[in-house]
Amino acid sequence: MAKTKSAVRQRGKAGPQQAPAVDTVVQGDELTPMQLANYYFAQHIGLVCCIAGIALLWAGYDRDWMHNTHLCLLSLGLCLLGWFFHELRPFNVSLALSWRC
Repeated sequence: MAKTKSAVRQRGKAGPQQAPAVDTVVQGDELTPMQLANYYFAQHIGLVCCIAGIALLWAGYDRDWMHNTHLCLLSLGLCLLGWFFHELRPFNVSLALSWRC
């Protein structure tokens, strides 16, 4: 016996919608100052880490704060940490990581 058209059509449709991973703010709801500060911290900490890594390398390279190799590795670590936090910022949480295929 052949399947009915409605059964075939239902097979390709997605199930019930899943709730988003991030809490969404409904129109009219106000964020508390702590929630707003938390959001901006999470949103921009990656950029701050990258800028700190570049500034550390730029300022300390010729001043002999530490061995140049250690300074470069520390700056690279700060930039990679900033990149990681940039990929996980709240604005992008609903999306996959951009470097993932």
